Amino acid sequence: MGIIKRVVDLCRTVKLHYFKPLHIELNLSDHCNLNCASCSHYSPLAKAEFITLEALEHTMKRISAVKDRELIESVYLMGGETLLYPNIKEAVEMARRYFPWANIEVFTNGLMVPKMGDDFWEAMRENDATLTMTIYPVKFDYETAQRIVEEKGVRLSIFSMRTTPTPFVKMSLDPQKGQRRWLNHLRCVANGCITVDNGRIFPCAQSACIGNLNRQFNTDFRWEKGDYIEVDKLRSAKELRRFMRRSVPFCGYCGKRQDIAYSPSRRALSEWQ
Repeated sequence: MGIIKRVVDLCRTVKLHYFKPLHIELNLSDHCNLNCASCSHYSPLAKAEFITLEALEHTMKRISAVKDRELIESVYLMGGETLLYPNIKEAVEMARRYFPWANIEVFTNGLMVPKMGDDFWEAMRENDATLTMTIYPVKFDYETAQRIVEEKGVRLSIFSMRTTPTPFVKMSLDPQKGQRRWLNHLRCVANGCITVDNGRIFPCAQSACIGNLNRQFNTDFRWEKGDYIEVDKLRSAKELRRFMRRSVPFCGYCGKRQDIAYSPSRRALSEWQ
C-alpha cells in the first residue's frame, strides 16, 4: 500500500504541475514590515528599494504584448510587503490597463490595511482587483483589517493562515549545487510561482531574490543560462508555460524541505542553508 500511495501522490503532483493555471508575480520590492525567518524573498535581508513605475510599466507592456497572452490568467502584485510600495495605486491601475482580461491580485500581510488612503481603495474597486491577505501570528487585529476591506467594497481573499504549528517551509540551499534538479522541481512548493524581477522572469522567488542572500553573507549562489528569461526576449505565454514545467540549473541548489514554525528572523545564514 505504501508504494501504491507514493505512485498516486506522484501522479497527482505531476498533474498539478502540468495543469496549474498560468500566473505571473510582479515583484515590486523585497522590503517588508514583517521579519520572518526563512522568508523565500529573503526580506529580512533586503534593502528598502522599490521598482520604478517606468520599469514596472515597461515590464507590463512587454509581457502583455506577447503571443497567446490570454493564457496568463492572473497577475499578482507582490512583495516583500506590497502595500509599502509608494506607487501602489498606480501599479493597480497599470496592471488592469495592460491585463484587462486577467485576475488582478494585490498580496499583503494586512498590517498596512488601516493606513491605506481612499485613493488606493478607489483604485482597487475601479480596477476590479482583489486584496489577497496572509494572516500571521503577530500582534495585529486581523478581524478589523478584514472588516475595513469589506467596508471599502473591495474583494478580499485569504491566501494563507500562518497560524498553524508549522506554517512555513524552509528550503535549504546546497552551496555545492549537488541536488537532483528534476526531482526538486517535481516536488517544489513554489512550482508555478513565476516571479518577474528587475527585467527577468524566474520560476520562483527564491531564485529571483537570491541577491539579497549573497549580499548579506557573501555567498555565491549564481544564475546560469536557462535560469531566467529576459522580459524583452519573451515571445509568447506558451514559452512561460514551458518554463514553468521544466527544471532549471538553479534547482540544483535546493536541498531538504522542512516544515517549520513561524519565528522572527535572526538574520542568520542557517535560516536558508
